[in-house]
Amino acid sequence: MSIENQENKRKIRVRMLDGSVKTVLVDDSQNVANLMVVICTKIAQFKCSLSPIEPDKKL
Repeated sequence: MSIENQENKRKIRVRMLDGSVKTVLVDDSQNVANLMVVICTKIAQFKCSLSPIEPDKKL
């Protein structure tokens, strides 16, 4: 019997204000405050906010 450690990482798509889309790999085990730091760092923004998009809209 072997135990495998499954990583809790997933890709999220972030739409920038200019309409471009960036994909960021995030760890689902982190809380939202830590995720915001990771996301803002990876997209090279000092201040950012997240909001959901409507499911029927295509990126």
